[in-house]
Amino acid sequence: MDLLVFAHANEAQHFLKEGGYKSMPFHFAGLYRNEQNMLLLCGEGIGVAREKMAATLAVHSGEISRVVNLGVCGSLSSQAELETVYSIRTVYGQDCFKSFSSHLGDSRWDLISVRERVLKDSQASELENFAPLIDREAWGIAAACELFKIPFSCLKVVSDRPGETDGVCQKVIEKAPLYSKLLFEAYAEQAPLVINDPQSSLTLSALFYATTSQKNRLKALQSSLELKFPIEAERLESLDLPQLEQLELTPKQRTSLLIERIGDLLNPFQKDIRQQLAELPKPFEKAGFSLKFDGQLESKKMHLNGTICDQRQVVQLIAALKELPYQKIENIFNGKLDV
Repeated sequence: MDLLVFAHANEAQHFLKEGGYKSMPFHFAGLYRNEQNMLLLCGEGIGVAREKMAATLAVHSGEISRVVNLGVCGSLSSQAELETVYSIRTVYGQDCFKSFSSHLGDSRWDLISVRERVLKDSQASELENFAPLIDREAWGIAAACELFKIPFSCLKVVSDRPGETDGVCQKVIEKAPLYSKLLFEAYAEQAPLVINDPQSSLTLSALFYATTSQKNRLKALQSSLELKFPIEAERLESLDLPQLEQLELTPKQRTSLLIERIGDLLNPFQKDIRQQLAELPKPFEKAGFSLKFDGQLESKKMHLNGTICDQRQVVQLIAALKELPYQKIENIFNGKLDV
């Protein structure tokens, strides 16, 4: 299990939104977990970050195999580009003689953690002798990791440059959704996750997230998939995971589409049913409603969801219901498909 550590909730917002994290009872607020990882909001500053990390690891170190610090940083070098995520190699601390190395193999950027925000160019020039990137908490996090003998790694997205004092805090807040998404994608690239069990050959990146029911469904489907495609290379090619990862979907939606894709491979008849039903929800969508069929296509029951806000929607909804070909739906589920 990874422990993902952020200074602030804004930096973690994409993870909290898409990862299904829930708050954990603890000595202080800011500790979360889902079925795969834990997440800590450690606060800004070397001291407070080290204290909260030490408290968390003192209780949960037995569950944690790696700590990943993610967040924004400043650039001291013109070579480090804004809105770009960098994998950190070595973390230095201002006025600290000890440094810490990251456990990410392809890291080549160094970072120095400082005790106060750097506002003057003269301060930036002095610190650039140590590292091209700068933050407020990585050194404290890494120090706690060394104390508990837990591997530490670090991913930072460049948000600003020292000397940019006009509204820089507000700009960082406004761009926080972008920064958090960039960090999420960078973490996904180097943190593959097994979505059902350790013996599974279906290993998915963090761009996928599975609820308990989705995990159970995947596990049930996978054994059948392995029988149909006994050669792993053919199995992975049939799923085309890279194509799924490129789609603009949430991790849960991406997993739902994967389940659908596996089901279609195992049962082409199911794919035919889905194609026959594909056009039916559109009149309801125009009225602001969603019409959904059973995800496993085992029942002809439909679920209609939406909120009525004006008379126009009422008229459109009535029209959509009148046009709904229920007899056709029954025929489709009874195997009488249009050819």
